Amino acid sequence: MSSGAKDGKGAPGPGKPSPRALLELAALKARLLKLPEGAPGTLYIALTSRCDLSCRHCKYRSSPPGPDMPFGELRRLLENAASSGIPRAAFFGGEPLLYPRLEQAVRLASGLGLFTQLDTNGQTLDAGRAGELASAGLSLATISLHSAEEAGHDALGGPGSFRKAVAAVSAALRAGLFVHVSSCFFSAGLSSGEPGRLAAFARGLGAHGVRALLYSPPEGGSARLPRRLSRTLAKAAPDGFSRGCVRPGRRACAAAAGEILFTDAELNVKSCPYAVRPLGKATAGLSRFFGGERAPAGLFPCHSPGRSLRRR
Repeated sequence: MSSGAKDGKGAPGPGKPSPRALLELAALKARLLKLPEGAPGTLYIALTSRCDLSCRHCKYRSSPPGPDMPFGELRRLLENAASSGIPRAAFFGGEPLLYPRLEQAVRLASGLGLFTQLDTNGQTLDAGRAGELASAGLSLATISLHSAEEAGHDALGGPGSFRKAVAAVSAALRAGLFVHVSSCFFSAGLSSGEPGRLAAFARGLGAHGVRALLYSPPEGGSARLPRRLSRTLAKAAPDGFSRGCVRPGRRACAAAAGEILFTDAELNVKSCPYAVRPLGKATAGLSRFFGGERAPAGLFPCHSPGRSLRRR
């Protein structure tokens, strides 16, 4: 798949974002440079804890799904994010494609001036759905793909999930969206060349980047592993195509530095989607969670003392 192809009619081809998405990204970058003091750049919003997969490494696998976020609460949350100066809303899950009013949520966020992002496993993201979301104002689709090889991905997500995720990448690109691949790595994979293979595969699909995460078991991970992942990614993709939670040369992740916030479907605010305990409730307003670094102890399982992470 060519990353800059045209379809012959002037419309975006595979890998080429639409003019609207390009303009939205430029506006986001400008707003990130002018963020109010202590304001996070992204609010991750779990619309639902329901999912159509049961991935072996997912935290939702071991607990029954709760209720979806009521749309009225979502509206108030997005309005609060926009008025507080947060420039980006990332719709999260569970699987946000299962949220019955997702397109309406995207349209609302975009209308409020927020850069809109979707974090999805891609299992039902076909050309029609991707086009509807793009028309509603979606700019970026982040699609879970955990290996460059079908067997490796399907070992986590289940049979057939790899092919559906790859097809979702293609559908999102053809809809004119920015597309990132989101991959969860295990400690053993950091020294096996897996990040480099995944980056090369994502480039070949036409994706615009890779977001890499570390698997953190319930008993906790190692504070050294996020920085190790950062160094591994820098070697695998020196141009910054692959990025982790810790930027090269830094010790704190984006969540610990207060650069992101997350709220679940019950409006519990956390430092990131994987944080262990909440900071408070979103109903009291988001701005009270702005500013200052957050100590990782008790908050981030990826930083907690524990055994080395290994694929199970």
